[in-house]
Amino acid sequence: MINAIIKKTNTEFVNKKNITNFYTDERYYYLVNNFIDKQLKQNSKLTFFVISYMFRSNNYKHYTSSINSKSIWIWIVDIFCWLCMIGFFICLITGIATPIVTAIKTVDINKIITTPLAIGLLVITIICFLVSSFYIYIMTKIVSKNKTLSIQDFVIKKINYLLKFSFVSDIKSTLKINEKQQEAIILDNIDKLDAKTKWNLLWIQNTLYSIFKNYNIYLKFSNISESEFEELSLIIKNDFNNLTIEILE
Repeated sequence: MINAIIKKTNTEFVNKKNITNFYTDERYYYLVNNFIDKQLKQNSKLTFFVISYMFRSNNYKHYTSSINSKSIWIWIVDIFCWLCMIGFFICLITGIATPIVTAIKTVDINKIITTPLAIGLLVITIICFLVSSFYIYIMTKIVSKNKTLSIQDFVIKKINYLLKFSFVSDIKSTLKINEKQQEAIILDNIDKLDAKTKWNLLWIQNTLYSIFKNYNIYLKFSNISESEFEELSLIIKNDFNNLTIEILE
């Protein structure tokens, strides 16, 4: 029987910390979620704010996330967007509807519509409309749906969004990689999971290794046969360019 570790391609593996009780894959997703939040907060503030705003959640399944409740800055953004929505309706009436009605009743229409006040209110109306529309879209299409996801779907969707900003986190995390060696975390007994779950974990590992140079979570397969090892090696070779499998002595 073979014990094998899944690690990043062309890297040395140092066994520092071993988590042997791997009863459920949710534990893995909790660790990954925490790692992403921590790394983004340290290395890429802009990406952290964007991802955190869209992936806020009060769901008990996500309690390990550093964004398990509304931060002050999220409250500020929400209040600002609500003020923009209120401002839109006020400006719509005072800045557009009222001047039009007044202009209809007045002989000199251009004089009413082209006043600095009318133009200023029109500009504010457009800005408030754009901000309000974007906020409504984010809340209804992204935030509300993210709150209902399972921890697995929650993390996978977060990673997919993170890929859009990977160039930011990748560049900045590279600068810190040699400053402090990350303690390796080994998740044991991965072989006990079903095939689909294992493939999802390998995909996440491959993706996070490509984004974060200091990603420190490893997957261990315990007591697998030679045929299982060969099959796993072939899958990794064909499907995951950032992963490699190594036999543990």
